[in-house]
Amino acid sequence: MYPINLFLSARPCLVIGGGNVALQKVQGLLAAQAQVTIISPLLCRELRLLADSGQVHWQKKEYTDGDVKAFDLLICAADNQAVNRAAAAEARRRRILVNVCDVPAISDFAAPAVIRRGDLLITIGTSGKSPALSRYFRRVLAAEIGAGYGLFLERLVQLRREARQTLKTPQERQQFWRQALTDDVMALVAAGNIDAAEARLRHAIDRYRFE
Repeated sequence: MYPINLFLSARPCLVIGGGNVALQKVQGLLAAQAQVTIISPLLCRELRLLADSGQVHWQKKEYTDGDVKAFDLLICAADNQAVNRAAAAEARRRRILVNVCDVPAISDFAAPAVIRRGDLLITIGTSGKSPALSRYFRRVLAAEIGAGYGLFLERLVQLRREARQTLKTPQERQQFWRQALTDDVMALVAAGNIDAAEARLRHAIDRYRFE
């Protein structure tokens, strides 16, 4: 298994199924800013609300061959495994990435457990062998990784720009960040002292600037 993160912003993605599993997949795709279409004769309440609000496009029908061709990615989450397998087979013919929930043998990728803190994305996978174990580690890590880490990442964007102006070579910048992101700085972030952590890094950049 080769881990990757897909950039799906504005990309057309299809979910087949209308239950709670489909809901989880749709929520993940929306978080990635994908354009989501659902094919299912029925939707759970939460998916119906998303469809009614225009956040997803709903095709109120059963899957039929040819439905997959307009999409870049397919997730099969229908209760009927025959439907999932037929849609996955079409996706394979068309060379479209497909995930069949809980059936890794006919999937191109496995959807990991996810922790999101703003643009900070942490994924946990077991190669599809134990989703329960992935969820366990997500619960443990989520308790340790608070919202402050996402806020800190936003500050790092500007700090990286400043460091790039001061440290001229990639080697200098790599060495700086290895030394600057210390346990002390990250302890400030964990405690919610984002301003103090930013000030510590900015001071470190200024030291390089005036040496």
